[in-house]
Amino acid sequence: NEDETGEFEMVATAVPGQTASAAAYASHSSAGYQPNVDVAPGSVSSPQLFIPPAGLLGIDGEAWLAAASTSSTWGGCQVWVSADGTSYEMVGTITKAARYGTLSAALASHADPDNTNTLAVDLTASHSTLTSATAAEMNAGATLALVDNELVAYQTATLTSAYHFSLAPLRRALYGTAAAAHSSGARFVRLDDAIFKFGYKSLNVGNTIYVKLPSFNIYGRALEDIATCTEYTIEL
Repeated sequence: NEDETGEFEMVATAVPGQTASAAAYASHSSAGYQPNVDVAPGSVSSPQLFIPPAGLLGIDGEAWLAAASTSSTWGGCQVWVSADGTSYEMVGTITKAARYGTLSAALASHADPDNTNTLAVDLTASHSTLTSATAAEMNAGATLALVDNELVAYQTATLTSAYHFSLAPLRRALYGTAAAAHSSGARFVRLDDAIFKFGYKSLNVGNTIYVKLPSFNIYGRALEDIATCTEYTIEL
């Protein structure tokens, strides 16, 4: 109650049987989770550098690059190119992992379409997956892939073990490439928007181009020192 002077009078009533004790568990910090934004990114797996079949190119020459990493903290990489292996120039950045690997079994040559053979691939190098498509999508080249130098498309992707897939039926010898037999261990690259492309001048034809791919982590930090990165090459 408040009296005429403005002072309050309070009456407290005890509650029998109630006791106070220390908290059973220590309180947590109010700072919350603090990620390590400078965690090491992990380097790229050995990438695929190739000149695409002429049917996929315009007038200008291009080299294509498929890069990925098996590290869970990999966020992408810069692309540095050199004509002499000494003076490097940055030509772009990769932020999406490509899907590539090798054939895990031989693929026989067959005319298009191929409803007989199954394309078996191992994508361990890129820790990636493949998804199925409709027959119409396959026929439109929506699942286009490079096997050695033959362009193919597939309809159904069946997971057989971790990062291993069986692909069938197939469209063969697309965009003017030649149907051929391919051995186990041959190159497989899924051609999608993760492929990095860079042009070159006609004067460079016949020469070796050098490429380095310093990685950064999922936070865009911890960029690798280009001096420590593996040097990859491609003959133009």
